[in-house]
Amino acid sequence: MTAKEIKQLKELREILLNGDLTRDYWSPERLRLYHVTLGERIGWKWDSVLRELEALGVQWPRHVIDWGCGSGVASVRVTRAVGGPISHQAFDRNPLCEAMTRENLRAAATNVTFETGALKWDGALVVLSHVISELTPVALQSLVKDLKRTAMVIWVEPGEKRSSERLLGVREELRGHFSVVAPCTHQKACPLAGQSSAWCHQFAEVPSIAFQDRAWSEWAKWLGIDLRSLPVSYLVLGAEGGASGARVIGRPRLRGGHALVTSCGAEGLKLDTVTKADKPVFQALKENPFRLILK
Repeated sequence: MTAKEIKQLKELREILLNGDLTRDYWSPERLRLYHVTLGERIGWKWDSVLRELEALGVQWPRHVIDWGCGSGVASVRVTRAVGGPISHQAFDRNPLCEAMTRENLRAAATNVTFETGALKWDGALVVLSHVISELTPVALQSLVKDLKRTAMVIWVEPGEKRSSERLLGVREELRGHFSVVAPCTHQKACPLAGQSSAWCHQFAEVPSIAFQDRAWSEWAKWLGIDLRSLPVSYLVLGAEGGASGARVIGRPRLRGGHALVTSCGAEGLKLDTVTKADKPVFQALKENPFRLILK
């Protein structure tokens, strides 16, 4: 990776982390660079979420809207999971992003028909990825109103507190119009609302290539990113609910022969102790508890 590319990535990451509402920061070169680095890392989050939905046996709508599509990272993952044929609409404030999303979908050889014009919300599957920090309160309310017309919503955000809290607000506004599929294991009001220290986030699975390919370790070092840690907050809404039990929140605290685990379910937040005697659960906590539900 060249010094110029590293500089561009550092600038772009700073913009994305701060949720810059004042400028359009994409160029063709920057968008392509993003897609194979920061965007691919976001794609790993989508992989974890979609594996969970596939395990739950969700029924996919056949029309997909990628709202705030960027380079199409979410679209590529979702259309592969849904399988063809489907119709697809890409929406972004920058037409470069819409064009690249379609280009990347074609390269992925997905069976997709592209549609343009007004977004067809009714009955659609809407995917949103890392957009909430760039939405004003008014824009977010307008988006939520449109989402009420859809069949399914998959929304993935960084696992930091502010994004998670805003996504929680979306959940509370929409749970009367949908069933909450994931990560929640219940349909009640969120027990995390108003919490000062806890927020809804998990850690997605990191593929082995992140540690086997030297290029990944090099650019991660230059940007100050820990590839081992992939925090994510997400929300899936649909026609039917998902798993029952209590979802593991955050990272378990391993203490030799036991683990302290914060979980969230219909009964609220709990702090549990899991010992080595419960071998499958303890092992899952050590490896990656992204899909782990405590009964």
